[in-house]
Amino acid sequence: MFKLLPSLTRTKQILALASPIILGMLSHNLIDLVDIAMVGTKGEVALAAVGLAGCLTFFFMSSLIGISSAVQTITARRLGEKKFSELADALTASFKVIFLWGGLLSVVGYLGAPFIFSWLIDDPKVIAISTPYFRYRVLALVFFGINFLFRGYWNGAKQPLVYLRILITTHLCNGFLNWVLIFGHLGAPEMGVKGAGLASAISIVLGTVLYISSGLVLIKDQGFLKRIWGLKRTTCLLIKLGVPISIRQLLFAFSLLMIYWTIGLLGTTELAIANVLINLLLFLLLPGVGFGLAAHTLVSYSLGEGDKAAAKLWAWDVIKLACISIFSVGLIIVLIPKLILGIFIHNPDTVARAIPLLRLDAITIWAEVAGLVIIDSLYGTGDTKQVMIISTLGEWLIKIPLIYVCGITLGYGLLGIWLAIIGYNLCHSLLYLILWSRGQWGKLAL
Repeated sequence: MFKLLPSLTRTKQILALASPIILGMLSHNLIDLVDIAMVGTKGEVALAAVGLAGCLTFFFMSSLIGISSAVQTITARRLGEKKFSELADALTASFKVIFLWGGLLSVVGYLGAPFIFSWLIDDPKVIAISTPYFRYRVLALVFFGINFLFRGYWNGAKQPLVYLRILITTHLCNGFLNWVLIFGHLGAPEMGVKGAGLASAISIVLGTVLYISSGLVLIKDQGFLKRIWGLKRTTCLLIKLGVPISIRQLLFAFSLLMIYWTIGLLGTTELAIANVLINLLLFLLLPGVGFGLAAHTLVSYSLGEGDKAAAKLWAWDVIKLACISIFSVGLIIVLIPKLILGIFIHNPDTVARAIPLLRLDAITIWAEVAGLVIIDSLYGTGDTKQVMIISTLGEWLIKIPLIYVCGITLGYGLLGIWLAIIGYNLCHSLLYLILWSRGQWGKLAL
């Protein structure tokens, strides 16, 4: 018989994993939103510049995320198999991948920044502000990657509170440094948008120091940083699981760049609105992402115990909690969109244009969250290639062309683009729900 909510015992297990992850991720995006609010005082050009540079930063960072997801899958699987002495092997093996790939991306991003921004947008003012901000962010790519590796490990080991404590510390540091460097407080130079980029880079480096220090204390007996240049089988498994996820994330980030580029054709004001709405949407999605990471661990752990039925049920139970939670938040946002948008946008006419778009996001976001949970559940099974293929083909053969046609060719502008995005996301989530219900997964040995 269908139950609206999982049992109390299972709900407690889900929330014990998901709550620290959600709080940590909310703190991250809350700091991002504070950045936007601070930068928004500098005008719509600065707001558009940070949005474009932030999107490009995400594009470069996205290819590192797959390795973190693979670390989480392998760690949870080893925990389910009771192989405690091998628990940190995946984390250790992943360091060399991040150093090599992340270092290369930093060089490419730093040197190629002026060319990339001139290709993305014609406004010289936006380019002038975006480039230095992005360069500071891209120089910290290796440190960002290491931080994500630890997120994957602590989530996979069912100890997300360790990750949460360090994450909140680094984000508070980021917020404080933004206040100092953007506005020139405490005797520091007033750096504006450039200061926001430098503050983010410094806080990421601080996070890396804290994560490694905690690892040396807490998980030394689980193989942390032992045989870092060995572990060939684990390294190959990381690449096998992580590369499809990284490709998916990279192409998704590139598609997001194309969305920004398309919106940029409409004007700087539209780009500023989109920046605020996209960041608000990402903030709203974070509880769903946190629930998804919890499902990822629970599914992989159950498969490590050899219980496929339990793995399948965990995903459905997580979806129930995630959708009810995000639907409730969405209803609140529908009632007070002007109040929320007024924090970031200071032109009343611009706020009025953004209100219907924010309401559309708020009333449909629960369906997108369901898809996110299933995607992470599939990652937990090790079935990363299928997700990569479906998502990539959908983004590039359907979503991006549809956005351009609705927004530019047919002349429906930003509203047309938003409706196209929402319509695609709803269909995308439905497809993944069907795939999970069929149960054609869980056969990959890790």
